[in-house]
Amino acid sequence: MHLHCILDFGPVYSFWCFAFERFNGILGSYHVNNHNIEVQLIRRFLENQQIGSFHWPDEIAPLKTVLRPSLSLKGSLAAVARVTGDEHRQALRQINSRGDNLKERDYTSGKFYLPLGTIKAKYLCDEELSDIRSMYEKLHEPGEIESVHQYYEEFYELLNVGELFGSKMSRNSGSFFILARWHGQLELDTVTSDRRPGEIDHFLRHKLTVWNGDGGNTVLRYIVACVHWLKLHPHCRKYFGLPVQVCLQDYELPSSATFIPVGHISHRCAAAKVKYNLRTINGDEQIVVITPIERQFYM
Repeated sequence: MHLHCILDFGPVYSFWCFAFERFNGILGSYHVNNHNIEVQLIRRFLENQQIGSFHWPDEIAPLKTVLRPSLSLKGSLAAVARVTGDEHRQALRQINSRGDNLKERDYTSGKFYLPLGTIKAKYLCDEELSDIRSMYEKLHEPGEIESVHQYYEEFYELLNVGELFGSKMSRNSGSFFILARWHGQLELDTVTSDRRPGEIDHFLRHKLTVWNGDGGNTVLRYIVACVHWLKLHPHCRKYFGLPVQVCLQDYELPSSATFIPVGHISHRCAAAKVKYNLRTINGDEQIVVITPIERQFYM
């Protein structure tokens, strides 16, 4: 299908044409009133566009919801609309920054994230509680944390400003590989470490209590990912060229870097687990080849 697109523009455009034709087939399968469905859809689009761009005086503003109640945003569209341009830029700075100034960053804003699917109430074991507390201590001043809650809410997918992040337990099995500057030689390190690949196991909506300036306390809410960090191959950057990385199929030991605020994740990644001869004394090796996917921010 669309062989001329492959010859003229490459396989990417051919894939886009295939998806477009498939969507046309889906539209054609709907039961309609014997009129062209494409014409009806574009008429509805133009109608909504005109109603949405019209300036409504205060006296008749409620009429807008009566004429077209479907104009109210729902789901991921509502999550995207509630984030301002300045907040987008702040999120970008946090993602790509390097250094030890984690205490100056705010990862508690829930406006960026929309959990998807079933949410389960669970609790952290003692080892997990110790690791996540060590992670929070990197984000707060010494003595600022009063207590870390043991109970949390677990889910397996979320939308980060319209971009889907999955986990190993979700149906979107191709979206749980990530890249972030978070894991160092043995534990959390954002100063000397480079971006490392990992696999998201699940997400947590978690609370901790901190002391505030007037002697009281405040409950903060974080969206955190539990990540298994892949061990890097000794020649991780020697093969395939940048930005591709070669990893082993083994994981680093659990540490404070196991938990990472979702706002600090740099990229999702495409990954392939293959058996490949890297021309070393080991011969054929079981490796994971990782390449980052460009972030998509919907503004």
